[in-house]
Amino acid sequence: MFNIRTTQPSVSMQAIAGTAAPVVSPEEIIWKKIQFFFPPENYEEAQRCLAELCHPPRGALLDHISSWFKHLKALTFPAWEDNIQCNREGIYQFCILGADSKEVLVVGIDSQHCTLEWEGGTVTCSVDTQQAGDVGAMPLENREYEAIWTAWINGAPPEEVEKRSKAVERMRECLQYHCLILDLSDLQLTALPDHLPEHITFLAVINNRLTKLPDTLPGGLQQLNASHNQLTRIATELPGGLQRLDVSHNKLIHISVPLPESMDDLNISHNELSRLPSPLPHGLRQLEASNNRLTMVPDILPSALEWLDVNDNLLTDLPETILGNFGAITAINNLFTEQAIQRLQAIISAPDYRGPQVDFSVTQPSVSGENRSVHTGSLQQRAEMYEAMWTVWEHDAPPGNKERREKALQQLRALKKSGESRLDLHDLDLTSLPPLPDGITELNVRGNSLSALPDNLPASLEILDVSYNELSIMPERLPAGLRELTLHKNTLTKLPEDLPQGLEVLNVSKNKLTRLPETLPEKLRKLYVDENSITDLPATLPPGLKELHVKSNRLKALPDTLPNGLKKLFVAFNDLTHLPERLPSRLKELNVSSNQLTTLPETLPSGLKELNVSGNPLTALPETLPSGLKELNVSVNQLTALPETLPSGLKELNASDNQLTTLPEALPSGLETLNVESNPLTTLPECIVSDLHATIFADGNRLSERAMQRLQELMSADDYEGSRVVFSMRRPSATRTIQPLHQAVRNWLPFHEAEKWRAFETNTNAEAFSGFLDYLLETQNAKNPGFMAEVSALLMRLADDDALREKAFAITIEATERCEDRVTYTYHSIQCALLIYDIEKGDFDSRLSELITLGREVFRLQQIEQIAQEKVRRMYLVDPIEVFLGYQNCLRDVFELKTVTKEMRFFKVSGLTRTDLQQAEERIKKAENASFRQWFARWDPWHKVLERIVPEVWNDIKERRADILESDEYKQRFREIVKSLKDSGVQDVELSAQMGVFEEMDNRLLKSLTEKVLGEKGLEQLLNAPWKGNLEQ
Repeated sequence: MFNIRTTQPSVSMQAIAGTAAPVVSPEEIIWKKIQFFFPPENYEEAQRCLAELCHPPRGALLDHISSWFKHLKALTFPAWEDNIQCNREGIYQFCILGADSKEVLVVGIDSQHCTLEWEGGTVTCSVDTQQAGDVGAMPLENREYEAIWTAWINGAPPEEVEKRSKAVERMRECLQYHCLILDLSDLQLTALPDHLPEHITFLAVINNRLTKLPDTLPGGLQQLNASHNQLTRIATELPGGLQRLDVSHNKLIHISVPLPESMDDLNISHNELSRLPSPLPHGLRQLEASNNRLTMVPDILPSALEWLDVNDNLLTDLPETILGNFGAITAINNLFTEQAIQRLQAIISAPDYRGPQVDFSVTQPSVSGENRSVHTGSLQQRAEMYEAMWTVWEHDAPPGNKERREKALQQLRALKKSGESRLDLHDLDLTSLPPLPDGITELNVRGNSLSALPDNLPASLEILDVSYNELSIMPERLPAGLRELTLHKNTLTKLPEDLPQGLEVLNVSKNKLTRLPETLPEKLRKLYVDENSITDLPATLPPGLKELHVKSNRLKALPDTLPNGLKKLFVAFNDLTHLPERLPSRLKELNVSSNQLTTLPETLPSGLKELNVSGNPLTALPETLPSGLKELNVSVNQLTALPETLPSGLKELNASDNQLTTLPEALPSGLETLNVESNPLTTLPECIVSDLHATIFADGNRLSERAMQRLQELMSADDYEGSRVVFSMRRPSATRTIQPLHQAVRNWLPFHEAEKWRAFETNTNAEAFSGFLDYLLETQNAKNPGFMAEVSALLMRLADDDALREKAFAITIEATERCEDRVTYTYHSIQCALLIYDIEKGDFDSRLSELITLGREVFRLQQIEQIAQEKVRRMYLVDPIEVFLGYQNCLRDVFELKTVTKEMRFFKVSGLTRTDLQQAEERIKKAENASFRQWFARWDPWHKVLERIVPEVWNDIKERRADILESDEYKQRFREIVKSLKDSGVQDVELSAQMGVFEEMDNRLLKSLTEKVLGEKGLEQLLNAPWKGNLEQ
């Protein structure tokens, strides 16, 4: 190995005899031959590399040249990377090859010289060698560190580049301020750079993914903590002055590196060691070796040893020779034989025993109480150990983040105290998990910010939920007893190839997977992989699979053979062009919507209950569908007809958005919902009146006036109890051109004002708004000059307010899809949205009396909408928009509804009677008298006003609302309500009680605040009941 000195070498540059000194610098000659290797943006850096290589500074040779060669290689186009060669032919030789594969620059290094050769010149660097006395690299110059660290970043896997950059920032800071401690923990690093700042004495690389440590650790290192990694080896040599080493929670099978004699503290717990390192340093005082596979302890241990922890191993005995010279041994949870226990008990119980305190446990059930008493206090000791680890974890939280580690530890301590096995740490913003004790069977950590899981999850774990985190990688080994694993909504690109064989439920939906492991656990029953990028499923799926969910992937085909016991198959939103001819015979639910299917298998599984094939280019269905089918969705296809005979038990049929011209004359008598919207139907079969009791959606067809009259006659009979038909008074479906937005606005505004609207024509929903304005011009209200002026004022305002314009555009999306009255109803919605917008913006903060009046209008409109919804549900032939608008229009004056216009076109179709309107008026007045005060106190726009006009009071109320669930009053009321609900037989008693008690206490708080604020302004009486007289009659 080329030795790097801590002493400063003397370097002399001289031309080799017989070689003329170059007239042009070597880097210029070389650059002309390789310039095209690099992208133009890397020219400057590449030329700097060449200058460093051709003129090496004092004190840097092998590592200097190696790092600059690697850096130069990282700057090339990928096609030219192989032309930059390092350590060629296994010796210290570096080379740059030209495009013709001829050598452009060769650098060779031996024990005394460094030789540079290029076309037209050769230069040698001589070194005065002197053997260094310790491990560790010669101090480098800052620019050399930069080169090494930059190459390290450039060589990172894509998902690790950001983390390595953070590590380099920490190393730069350490170098700049000469910090003795370097902490690279919690960065998920898979490797460290070859050179770390040489001056450091303490290195922490905890909780990364390192598999080994660099061989060139800083020579002055005294403490090294590399716990919670994936180390399978440490290093070939450790710094001679190392005093403390922690490599716990790794994957070490053996430790062969010699341990420095200076070491006094060694932690190798939670590995896979079958024996202790040998020899151990003579000065070692503390040795932690728990949770390994140790089968024996050496007869001779260091004389200075004060503490030995060999808990949770496979020891059957302890040698007597170790019981004479140190303070304490803990060896609980091993496999001590009865003979060994008796022997140890006899030694420890002897009156003249002066050896260490010994704690150990036994596994044999026959052990006497006397022997078991030997490990009294071991549980307490274990609890203290976890407390210490948890305290460290809590204090290691990154500064300034939102992690609630204290709450997590509260949960852990409560778990240990109660003896429960289910741990819930969801939604605590955790970036790492605390050390987890054994015995946990169910772990919920959903909704945190975890980027990785610890490799040493509790072996007892059966259910694990890590959904809604930031996982990009999974441990290769998961607990063998795991039955349910939920990884929904992470950023995983692959899964471990060997998943636990007992796994029954696996949910990896909403990740970035492109494939699944070729062999999945045989016991798997439910598999969820929705919303990934999977192109193929494994050829053989687990035989016991019952549910397969692969919606929103990139599947072009399913395996030819699916598990015969499969009951649910959901493959919507893929690229399937066909289905297997033989689907599983036990299939109950099949969803293949939004694919590219042109046909279905002629024979579908006989037990199928639900079939969804919507959103495909199907032109026909099989003539015979499964007889037990209950739900059939064939919407958005190209069907021109349905099978003449549909399954007799069919309950729901959706055939909207097809090319149907007729329906079967006989439909299943038990049909409850039939959706045939957006077809070219001109009539409906009379069986819907005579034989069915279904809700039929028939909007967007071409039903003739005669057909409508016939339906109206049949459904108007006093004893009619048949189907209910929902439609709209849409105009005949003639194609209508939507003009550019600014032209639509010209009908309402002067030319110069309308021109402003050109700028908005690319906005989202601008086309819908343009069509809305055209239709609005044709409504009955447009004949009113006051209405025209009102719309013009609205447009002027929208032109100057981006946020309000965006809201208005969004509201009009469906305005022109139905009739004129839909356009009018949409206009009312815009006016109401405008009112709320002004309140939330603060326009009424100093006009609270007007705000209360506007609140009453919103309250009344909500009441009208509720009454209209109830009316619609009771009608048989109905256009819902006409009912909603009819109520608004007829109650406009009595309730002073300023956001409602005077006219509508199709009131007669609404089906409203004088009695309907009188009952609605009375009901709204009664509701307003009884409920408006509380409604206003809970109204969101009012809360926005409070937040601005009394911020301190509002913040206090928010805190009090947040504390409701922890209050004694809540707990007492909750118990009372639960008891009363149980007595009344209510379902979901606890949920109902929680919601009811919280709402009751929350209402009281908000009502009190509202009355106080308005009372101080002399306005509280405006909340009083406005309607007088006897409203009970």
